[in-house]
Amino acid sequence: MEKERHFYPAKEQTAALAEYEALKFGVFVHFNMQQFVYTEDEFTQEKDPALWNPTNLDVEQWFAQWSKAGVKYAILTVKHTSDFCLWNTRTTEANVMNSPVPVDIAAEFVTYARKYDIKPCFYYCIWGGSYNQKENAREMMMAQLDELLTGYGKICLMWMDMANWRPEGVTVQGLYNFIKKRQPDTLVHFNQHIQDGTTIHYFPTDIVNGEERIPPGTGHVKLRKLEGQTYYLPFEYEICLQKVDEDVGKGYTKGTRWFTYDKSHPAPINDLYPYIEQAYRRGASNVVVSTAPDHTGRVRDEDIEVLSKLRRLIDG
Repeated sequence: MEKERHFYPAKEQTAALAEYEALKFGVFVHFNMQQFVYTEDEFTQEKDPALWNPTNLDVEQWFAQWSKAGVKYAILTVKHTSDFCLWNTRTTEANVMNSPVPVDIAAEFVTYARKYDIKPCFYYCIWGGSYNQKENAREMMMAQLDELLTGYGKICLMWMDMANWRPEGVTVQGLYNFIKKRQPDTLVHFNQHIQDGTTIHYFPTDIVNGEERIPPGTGHVKLRKLEGQTYYLPFEYEICLQKVDEDVGKGYTKGTRWFTYDKSHPAPINDLYPYIEQAYRRGASNVVVSTAPDHTGRVRDEDIEVLSKLRRLIDG
């Protein structure tokens, strides 16, 4: 049997990495079952398609608004903590095509991203091991990733979350190889959990992040020595635009929410920009703001207003 070829991150800044770092400012589009099923930890295993019902869905409106706000890339949560998938998948009945609004969101997402010159990226939540256990989890995961990587054209970035939940027999290297075989130029980002990027839990990865955390005071070091080799790993800082008036969330301020809810609202600029400014100053190449359409399927004007102000502050 032929030995599987292993892929590895770049040892210096490549054209793909330079292009990614030049994007500088993106949105993390947390749009999935959570808009309709609120939980304090924002994890849910609810997957009934009947519950997913955006009554005024307009994906082009998202991109028209984000373009005005200076957004350069967008990451869609095609699958979060439940089985519910935002594309026309053959792997499960728990997908948008069986909902009251049967629209392939992933297809619309990449179409309008390209129309408005915003780089399309996908987020995929890994499960099947310690969380949401299934006998066929590995086969389902690989089939879903194959659909996403072969059915929607070039994807700038695959943002892979919760590798600690992966099924038995699935390795980070194996997932990285699987993605790179299908889209060699796609950047692969394994979420390193809530910390400042000092620790790399999952390797290989093309990007290092601090989920809701900025780089350390000493600054992010892009050239990192791992497994005896030095790799070029830029930093992405994720911050939540949405907040609620409750002591929840895992950001620097209370009430942070990844998703957009009836009761959520954009955080004040003074709560957001100081962390963004520090992140860039400490060596972050990119900042991605978690925001999304609300339960109606449209991006709210007040959210775009704050995004636009942030972009103006970033640009000086």
